[in-house]
Amino acid sequence: MTARTDSPRALIRYALVGLAVTVALVWALYLTRDALLLVYVSALVAIGLSPLVASLERRRLPGSAKPLPRWAAILAIYVCFLGALVVVGVLVVPPLIDQARGLWAAFPDMLHRGQQWLIDRGLLNRELTVREAVEKAPGGGTDTVGTIIAALTGVVGGIFGFITILILAFYFLLESSGIVTSFVRMFPRDDRARVEAASREVSNKVSAWLGGQLLLGGIIGATAAIGLFFIGVPYFYVLALIAGVGELIPIVGPILSAVPAIAVAFTVSPTMALEIGRAHV
Repeated sequence: MTARTDSPRALIRYALVGLAVTVALVWALYLTRDALLLVYVSALVAIGLSPLVASLERRRLPGSAKPLPRWAAILAIYVCFLGALVVVGVLVVPPLIDQARGLWAAFPDMLHRGQQWLIDRGLLNRELTVREAVEKAPGGGTDTVGTIIAALTGVVGGIFGFITILILAFYFLLESSGIVTSFVRMFPRDDRARVEAASREVSNKVSAWLGGQLLLGGIIGATAAIGLFFIGVPYFYVLALIAGVGELIPIVGPILSAVPAIAVAFTVSPTMALEIGRAHV
């Protein structure tokens, strides 16, 4: 006699097999999390740029009746984006580096004044050195050489990751029609038109969201730089950059980006730090 598929033993076997497969898939996803994150970000960028590429693709070449090739439309967007990045870098990076160096050089004195204020009010028992503060911080306690190597590795990895995202996004944009067609064919024939329309709507919404986030981050960064400059907070370039990037992170980003500005302002005046905290709230 054959065992029934709905018997308790069979159900237990199926549950154990399903659990093992699920654990294996989760472990595989965990091991490939960095590569999957790059693919996800690349797909997000491709979806966000897709309507803009389609708009450029419909334009005619000067003196020709042929439309602009898709690869040329993508390259045109890339050239404009990288050109704007270079211009912003030339204008912002030099003073940003100077202020970052000044902030690092002034950090021991700022730490001393902040701790002295806490000691005067009985909130801190003794003053910590910069080394002790770094060692007590999350991820602290490593040697200087290891810290420098880790920082350089992070910078190089970030550059290669950025290049990889651009390449993958270019491929996704170039092959978007075939990718969408293959995805739509996974559904029953009667539902394909609805799925294709929904995919187009999702692309438009993601593109609008991505453009809005970038615009909002730029506005927050620019207004933060202007406001901090007129208030008199030092190193406003660095703090404004942190505020602009933090605005791109949902919910917790604006709160976390306010911490460095409040900390730097606190070394100048507690009242100034309080005002900045109220402004972020």
